[in-house]
Amino acid sequence: MSGNVGVEDESAETPPRTGNGGSHFVHDFAGIDLPLEHVVRAIGLIATPRLVADFVAHAWNDEVRVLEAVQHAQRHVGDPRIDVAFGARRSRQDAMILPITWRSTADPWVPPLDADLEFAAFGPARTHVHLYGCSELPPGSITGSQAASLAQRLTVAIVRHVLNLMTGRILELADDRTIGNW
Repeated sequence: MSGNVGVEDESAETPPRTGNGGSHFVHDFAGIDLPLEHVVRAIGLIATPRLVADFVAHAWNDEVRVLEAVQHAQRHVGDPRIDVAFGARRSRQDAMILPITWRSTADPWVPPLDADLEFAAFGPARTHVHLYGCSELPPGSITGSQAASLAQRLTVAIVRHVLNLMTGRILELADDRTIGNW
C-alpha cells in the first residue's frame, strides 16, 4: 500500500499461490451407444473401487509415458497405488449420478480428484457419461506455473482415458449380453 489509504502500490507483487489449496475444475464426457437403463445396469458391475483404481493407474501410466517421450524426461517409476471411493448414487428421471474420489498415497503427481460421474440419456439409444469435478495441484506447485499447467493437462488426459476405459468396458459387457436382455 502507498501512503494513500485504499490505493494499492503498483510495484508490489502478489505472491503466487502454491499447491495444497490450488485446485482446478475438470470436465469431460464420452458418449456410448446404449440406452441409459443398460448403462446403469453395467455401472453396478464396473463401478468397483478396485476396477476403477486399475483404470486410473492404467491411464496414469499411459499418459505419463506419452508425456515423458515428448519431454525426454522421466517423472515416475512403477504403478501408482490408487485409492477410489464412491458416494451414494443419486437418480433423476434422465440420469444417474455417482460421486467418486481418487487419491494416490504414494505419488503426488497422480492428481487427486473429487467428482460426480453423470450417466445421462441423450436420446432413447445413447448415453453421455460426464465427469464434473475438482483436482488439486501437486504439493508445492505454483498456480499458473508450467508445473501447475502440466498437472492440469495430465489430469484432463487421465480423466478422458478413464472415461474411455469405462465406456469400453460397458460396451464389452453389452457385447457379451451381460447387462441385460437386448
